[in-house]
Amino acid sequence: MTDIVPTVEDAAELDRRRRWYDGWLHEWDVSLLIELGHLEEVTRLAGQGDWFCAHGLAAVQHRNGQHDAAIEVLRPFAQTGWWTAIKAVATILADCSRTDEALALCDSKVVNGDRDAIEYSARLLADIGRAGEAFDLLRHGVDDWLHARALVEISVGLGRDEEVTRLLREAIDRLRRPGAGFDGIVLHVELLAVVLERQGLVDEAVALLSEDLCSSNIIEQLIVVLIRDQRYEELGELLAGRADAREICHVVEHLPEDVDVDRVASAIRAMPDPENCHAAYHPHAALGQLLLRAGRIGEGLVELRKAVNPLDVVSLQFFWTLLLDLGSPDEALALIDDCAVMAGDMTWELLVERAGLLDRCGRTVQAIEELRVRPEVGEPEGAAYLSDLLVSVGRLDEAIAVVEPGFRLGNNIDVMARLMIRQGRVTEGTQLLCRVAPVAGWS
Repeated sequence: MTDIVPTVEDAAELDRRRRWYDGWLHEWDVSLLIELGHLEEVTRLAGQGDWFCAHGLAAVQHRNGQHDAAIEVLRPFAQTGWWTAIKAVATILADCSRTDEALALCDSKVVNGDRDAIEYSARLLADIGRAGEAFDLLRHGVDDWLHARALVEISVGLGRDEEVTRLLREAIDRLRRPGAGFDGIVLHVELLAVVLERQGLVDEAVALLSEDLCSSNIIEQLIVVLIRDQRYEELGELLAGRADAREICHVVEHLPEDVDVDRVASAIRAMPDPENCHAAYHPHAALGQLLLRAGRIGEGLVELRKAVNPLDVVSLQFFWTLLLDLGSPDEALALIDDCAVMAGDMTWELLVERAGLLDRCGRTVQAIEELRVRPEVGEPEGAAYLSDLLVSVGRLDEAIAVVEPGFRLGNNIDVMARLMIRQGRVTEGTQLLCRVAPVAGWS
């Protein structure tokens, strides 16, 4: 194949282009080309220095057992010193049980103190049973939340929890000093609580988290600890002081099997009724989720209906997706239709949610028919959404016909480009997608 030549040889510029997709295809466009069998086009663009095409090509070669070929595709990017490329090559080497080579590749970055390289190398060491070396590599940089998190995870089972506890306490003290800034303190507190809990020091973990109720993450972790330790009265006291139920809403997605659903429900019911909050963060939403996940569908639906807001389609999407995942598609559809009644009309936003649900249920043709009679499909967003549904049922020509009028006016360029690729006009499509980023620079 053609030699790979990076567009530029400056690692910082490569990273900027990666963030902006400046002149490069997006990962999902590379995936589309590969899915449709257009590996030659991916190879051609990789040869012109497109990182995402090179990475996609290397992934295909790696999956096919062509490990050395995959490494050679990525090596020119790695030789610039760009960490993203170095890590990609190292990952292939590690996957092939060539971990020593992977570590050697990262070594210069580690020696120079690159935080990402240190964290990655430590995890590689732990993966091959050298957790003690990984621990020593991380312990001196524990003020950095990235290294602190890796240290806590890697140290499981090493018998060094007391040392981890001391290191984290010292780091928290340093980070609390005037002028040290707030970055990292929250995560360090969370990590210290994790280590305390796994040592069996639950009271200390609860006390620590209770001192720092300054972020949703800490409150969420405290809720988890209280539920796991069956401290339901303390849970009720904590929730009673919350302005909304966002933290408990997150927690109920991953409750332990032995949780006392009724006692958690009682704590949620005692929460004050918030004046303004997202529907998904309303106490009724938390209670509805809890009951639904416990298999009490009827009770859960009653609570969800108390929380639902037809103007909050983001929360509505979460609700109907939950119902669908729990095997209740009819109830999910009824919830959307109830919102339309509450709104006085099936708004476009609600119809899009309904169409998405129908599509997930295998009723895509019905979704298409309900959408295409609406005037909103003449607008760029509506046309793009309808075209995606048409493509999913193999009606490519109709999808193009929906998008083309707007495309001629300069709209939905990316959508049309992907349709061209599906139609076989591959080069034309990729030329439209490989555009210079509209914003100049973000380093």
